[in-house]
Amino acid sequence: MNPKSLKNKRTKPEKKLVRSLKKGNVQAFEILYKKYIRQIYYFSMKYLKDQIEAEEIVQCLFMKVWEKRDTLNEELSFSSFLYRIAVNDIYNLIKKKSYELKYLEYEKLNAKDTYYDIYDQVLFNDFDHQLEKLIDQLPPQRKKIFLMSRRDNLSYQEISSKLNISIRTVENHIFRTLKYLKDHLVKEY
Repeated sequence: MNPKSLKNKRTKPEKKLVRSLKKGNVQAFEILYKKYIRQIYYFSMKYLKDQIEAEEIVQCLFMKVWEKRDTLNEELSFSSFLYRIAVNDIYNLIKKKSYELKYLEYEKLNAKDTYYDIYDQVLFNDFDHQLEKLIDQLPPQRKKIFLMSRRDNLSYQEISSKLNISIRTVENHIFRTLKYLKDHLVKEY
């Protein structure tokens, strides 16, 4: 007996099952399902290394076979047909997981940046509020000199001229204000 006739003897019952499956025969489907379920499962496990995903591949594959049964060609190898579907499904699942991983990494990086941006903004607002409170507690002349220097960006000379005081007095008020702010802000932070 030559190998070609042996192959025909092995595939003849399968061709008959595929023909019956095409007509909607549930028993033919069950026989083919039982024949190939383990092979497709272990094939899927080889690439996915995940039991649940391999089971999903098998279930989806046989659902597709049932849904597209009327398009089956009994002259072609049924096992090749199954493996082609399995390979495509495995490839698509791996690609999907890869995209999901990249997306999660992207989100993780952006979430960190967003978290730190929000954290920095809250910290800055809190610091600014504390600073405003401390400036409001300054004696009126010292507060006025400090605000002219820091908010109005006036030089010591300009402040001295506008308030009709010495530059040395302006320097002294600024120095004392900065020391006061430094001492009190350090306690807060």
